[in-house]
Amino acid sequence: MLVVDDYESVRQLMAFLFARPGWRVCVVGSGRVALELSVRERVDAALIDVHMPGLDGFQTCAALQGQMEETGRFFPVWLMTAAVSEAAKRKAVEAGAEALLDKLDVPMDFAEILERYFATQ
Repeated sequence: MLVVDDYESVRQLMAFLFARPGWRVCVVGSGRVALELSVRERVDAALIDVHMPGLDGFQTCAALQGQMEETGRFFPVWLMTAAVSEAAKRKAVEAGAEALLDKLDVPMDFAEILERYFATQ
């Protein structure tokens, strides 16, 4: 699982919260690094912060979708933000995200979302 957030404290928290037997969690601090990593490493799912310097989460998600189309290696991408709005939800779906999650709920809900998602695949 790939977690992208520009705050070190959030990356550390997400790495801790999503540590599960059999899961490898990779945390990076920028959209550019996420794009580079997704070419080199197998990614099964991604959770990306919306508000980051450089490539924001929407741009990173859209670029990942482009990479997936080129390589034929697809994985789900969820975006997260503390400022959820209907406009942001629409923009997330347009970028190719599964959904836009409320960052304040992510630690409690996202592991369950992943487990349910992969159980249906």
